[in-house]
This record gives sequence, structure tokens and C-alpha cells, in this order.
Amino acid sequence: MDLEIDISQIVALAARSEAAPAHITRELSVAGRAAGLAVERLAKSLIPVKTGNAKALTRMEPVQASASGVTVLIVSTAQSASGFPYPIALEYGRKGFSAKGKKVLHFVTGGKEVFTKRVGPAAARPFMQPALDRSTAFIEKQFADAYERVLVYVGG
Repeated sequence: MDLEIDISQIVALAARSEAAPAHITRELSVAGRAAGLAVERLAKSLIPVKTGNAKALTRMEPVQASASGVTVLIVSTAQSASGFPYPIALEYGRKGFSAKGKKVLHFVTGGKEVFTKRVGPAAARPFMQPALDRSTAFIEKQFADAYERVLVYVGG
């Protein structure tokens, strides 16, 4: 009498389990990219436009993913002619300032040369946080779908 047991399903499950970390990494990368692009697109639409420089220099960095997590960065690298990172001032506002140690401040804005003793404060006009806040449901869906795809893959 012979006894045969089909363990092909167990062997297949073991193979899928061994490949799971790479599959998880791919799924997190896909979800992170979709989420990041959505936030980037919305953030760009919320940036107040004066020259268009802040919009042009706001972008998503390459997604960094592993089986244990994902990092998605949206950066805005726009700077004034003097090197001031003005997307930060847009997002959080800024205090006013005045010339210290000199008689006047000198800068160019809107193509005009300006000489003044002080510059008033600027209210915050956030674009990044509102974009993230408005995208939360979409982001959660991207990662929930990735989780489901991983479960289907591992479970067979």
C-alpha cells in the first residue's frame, strides 16, 4: 500500500513567503509613489503664484521603500535671489524685519529694485500641510490596497 501526500501547496506557500519581503517592498513603493504624486499635484495647485518658481521647484523625491517601511518626500527648493528658501515663509509665514547695522535693506522683487528700512510680516499661506491633509483618505486607500495585494500574494 502506497501513501501519497500532495505538499505542492505548502511548497508554493513557502516560496511565496520567501519572496514576500521583495513583494512588500514593491507594493509599498507603488503605493508611496501614487500617494506622493497626489500630494505633490495638490500642493502645487495651492501654491500662491507670483513668479511660478515655487511651483516649478516643488517635486517628489524618489520613493525609498523596504519591507519594513516607506519614505515619501515632497520638497520645494525655490529660493529668492539672496538664497532665502521662501516656500518655508509661504507655509509658515514670517516675522517682519528691519535693517540692522545698515541704513536700508536692498533687494529685487517683481523685477524692481527696492530700498527700504523695514519689511512687514507676512501671513502664512500654507500649501504643503493642506495638501497632505486633503490627501489622507487617498493615501490610506493606496496603502490598504497594497496590504491587500500582499496578503493575496502570500496567501495564494
